[in-house]
This record gives sequence, C-alpha cells and structure tokens, in this order.
Amino acid sequence: MEDPWLRWVAAIGVPLVLFVLWRLFLAPRAGQRADSTLYVAVSVVLFNLAALAFFGTNQPYLGAAMLVPTVINRTLVVIWKQS
Repeated sequence: MEDPWLRWVAAIGVPLVLFVLWRLFLAPRAGQRADSTLYVAVSVVLFNLAALAFFGTNQPYLGAAMLVPTVINRTLVVIWKQS
C-alpha cells in the first residue's frame, strides 16, 4: 500500500464499514440482530482481524494483548451461552 490515498481510504473506510455492520447486525440493540452462532463467528473474526492488524504493523505485543483476551472472552461467551 504505497499510495497515500489508498492508505487514507483503508484507515477511515474499513473501520467505518465494520462499525456500520456491527451496529446493524451485532450490537445488543441492533434492529436485525444476527443469531448467536453467526454473532459469535463474526465477532471472533472481527476482533482477531484487529489483532492481526497489530501484528501486520510490527506491533506484536499489542497484537498479543488484543488476541489473548479476545479468544478467552469469546470462548467464555460460548461456554456460558451469553450471546
């Protein structure tokens, strides 16, 4: 990603799209809430993508700091049936 415009679009556009998807389908008060299986799967993917972004920007400690609690949290959500 050498083009500065592409970097700006990625830096602003990707989080904006993810925010809108979260608000529409995954938020606790979403109008069309996804079923629990889809909710857990998508939330795991989204949070792990954020952690992988830290690894991709040469920030392994921040990536691990986000990845480990996310995996623990989503595992407990499934075990305790809280979704």
